[in-house]
Amino acid sequence: MWLARRAGELYLVNESEEVLERVSASPIGWLRIGYEESVAPLDQPARGVVYSDVPSGVAVKVEEYDDFHDLDFDLGVDLEIHSQEMGRVEFQTPLTRGGVQETVLLWSNGEIGPGVCWSPY
Repeated sequence: MWLARRAGELYLVNESEEVLERVSASPIGWLRIGYEESVAPLDQPARGVVYSDVPSGVAVKVEEYDDFHDLDFDLGVDLEIHSQEMGRVEFQTPLTRGGVQETVLLWSNGEIGPGVCWSPY
């Protein structure tokens, strides 16, 4: 399972062998202010997008970035995923200036991708 970025849009790609019963995603991060790199946290909305029954081999849009204006932000995504095999888990990507790039969340052998935080419920 991984995140792919195409033209400012970020997609969750379900390459697992199961249907994801529920996927919800919300942005996380902060705004960089001034030369001293002070930060101000983003207002955290309720889950931004929610999908049900995401089949294996399908990608769903979880976030959208502005390739110019978002350069002042360190951004990531918080994903909550429910499935039969995994149960209910949360993935949190590393914060990256301008938004998340291509990121492996979960390798097929069960290892978590580099820099990704994972927690079961």
